[in-house]
Amino acid sequence: MFASVPTNCAVDARQPYALGDGGAWLGWDAVDIEFSGAMSDVTTAHFSVTQRGGHGTPPVVATISQFDSHTVRVALAEPVEPDAWTCVHHTGSGTKTCVGYLPGDVNGDRTVGPVDLGTLIDCLNGAASCDLRQCDVNRSGFCDSQDILREIDLLNGGPGRLSRGSTPRCRNAREFGRRDVGGVVGFRAGEVAGTGCPCQRRGPK
Repeated sequence: MFASVPTNCAVDARQPYALGDGGAWLGWDAVDIEFSGAMSDVTTAHFSVTQRGGHGTPPVVATISQFDSHTVRVALAEPVEPDAWTCVHHTGSGTKTCVGYLPGDVNGDRTVGPVDLGTLIDCLNGAASCDLRQCDVNRSGFCDSQDILREIDLLNGGPGRLSRGSTPRCRNAREFGRRDVGGVVGFRAGEVAGTGCPCQRRGPK
């Protein structure tokens, strides 16, 4: 693997359901993967999914869509579980890309706390650059002051706060060697998929 969207070790901070609809469970349900070499005849048999944490079983690979010789979309049968790291493995190369899901974790440090509220305010004021997955806490489709109120709800244990406040620990990309992917549209420079991100827990199991 060369890169992925969502990026390896990215954390989704949004609430796990649609705005105003607690019955519509939402989350990442696909990963776009770019390979360094050309790929052909890619099927679901070439991928597997594992999960660390969460409250259920990991989703299975539903379909594979190939955009070009280097890029495929791995679609999952259901969204990834909150409070967990979900990893998509390419069985042929032994590489993987992992994504986290922790409602309220705006700064992506794998815990939910008051510092996330400060980061969210910085995002809205333009003092920090944030993706929609970080600042659109209430899943309205854009980032605004209503997300601050939703973040406070999550910090206070309100609906959507499904965890004790942290995900299993995921090793920072620097620990397995970052390399720049500048020039690849849609990918954030300095973040790549690879064999790292073992998703170790923060403390005792």
